[in-house]
Amino acid sequence: MKDKVNDIITRLQDLVEDKATLRLIVKEGPRLKIVNRRLQTSKVDDGSSIVGREGEKEVLVCRFETLRCSHSWYGWGR
Repeated sequence: MKDKVNDIITRLQDLVEDKATLRLIVKEGPRLKIVNRRLQTSKVDDGSSIVGREGEKEVLVCRFETLRCSHSWYGWGR
């Protein structure tokens, strides 16, 4: 259990570093209410639906694939 917690902490630290590298910001304030979350999806089949510069797209798709593979080991990526 301790190893899993350490893995999660390490991953969170990596995400904080990625946030800075990708120049992402956290918006403060009230969140929008989502009426029907079943209609939303975060799945990216082939990455073609990502809009933006090609280099950023490749980075995001690569990160997604890395996360999906690492989480499937814990049973999360199914």
